[in-house]
Amino acid sequence: MKTEIQPACAKDQASRPTYTIVTQVKSNRVVYFTDDPDYSPPMEEDWYYISSYDGELPRGMSLSNCWRWRFNGGGFSESKATRHDIPSAQRLLDHNRKALFGILKEKIDLLRAKLAPSCRMGTPVRQEKLREATAFLAGEEGAAEYPFLEAVAVARHISLAEAARLISAKAQATKEVLGETERIREQFAEAISAAQTEAELLAIRERLLDEAYPHLTGAFAIEVDKTRPVEPDRPISEVHLRHERSRLRVQLRERINAKRAAHVSPYVLEEVILRRKAALAEEVIACNGRAPDSRDFSLLENYARQTGASLLEASRDVMAKLEDIDRILVETEKAKDSLLVEIARAGTLRDTRRISMMIDSL
Repeated sequence: MKTEIQPACAKDQASRPTYTIVTQVKSNRVVYFTDDPDYSPPMEEDWYYISSYDGELPRGMSLSNCWRWRFNGGGFSESKATRHDIPSAQRLLDHNRKALFGILKEKIDLLRAKLAPSCRMGTPVRQEKLREATAFLAGEEGAAEYPFLEAVAVARHISLAEAARLISAKAQATKEVLGETERIREQFAEAISAAQTEAELLAIRERLLDEAYPHLTGAFAIEVDKTRPVEPDRPISEVHLRHERSRLRVQLRERINAKRAAHVSPYVLEEVILRRKAALAEEVIACNGRAPDSRDFSLLENYARQTGASLLEASRDVMAKLEDIDRILVETEKAKDSLLVEIARAGTLRDTRRISMMIDSL
């Protein structure tokens, strides 16, 4: 019987254990290893990466010091500047200093978060709003346009002057908050960096937790929504009045369009079709529900079949819909003409507020 002799290298590979290596995803630093084939790490975690390694481990690497090595999937490399080269007292200071910087950042971010733009490109939009508000309050002459300022006024149902003051007040409040928080951040950042003992860092930590946050939140409780004019009956300047009238006309147009939109079909030329149906319906009603032979009534007959109504009932329904549309058009057109006259006559902030309320009540 012939016995097959395996090479020595094959025997070594067969006896060599296969390791499971757990590393940090971002740094490849080894945090754990095992040759247990049944080892299964928690699947809900995502900060680590699992690799399989078939080979010899670095000399001297153990579970207590494996963090000194990095594993890239094919081999190990020892960190050049390992933590054991740094005294333990310094490592503790570095760790606590990093933690205090984290607390400082969290508190400053928390105070600034409510002032930060909530949408992309919010910063240039705010800058443009402030520019328009400043120009408007300065009474700049000429054919200046204020689209951002007008949008704020229309949305809040306030005058352009009130919108400009609101924007300016919020910008000033934001500037004060940024200035105060930056002053506090600089002071604490310098103190944290300069601290050389654990006692100094502990004192800074107590100040961050017990003093800084109440002081900042109390200092920034600023009311900025003071938009009520002091003299509502004082005549508005001609430049501002022109823009107020423009703002009211925009508000009126949006309100009229909203009331008419409920009666507008999403289909193109639907109103033309409805009026053709109405012309046929008039003849059917005049003939007591009978379609005369002189014209094609298929348009109205199809509608009657779809609604499950008789030709006479369908005709009356079409006429009712058309009458409802005509009624809305007439009512809104009369209101529009009347309010345009009021807008043209407006001369004070009280007038503009009264007209704005009239528009909202349509």
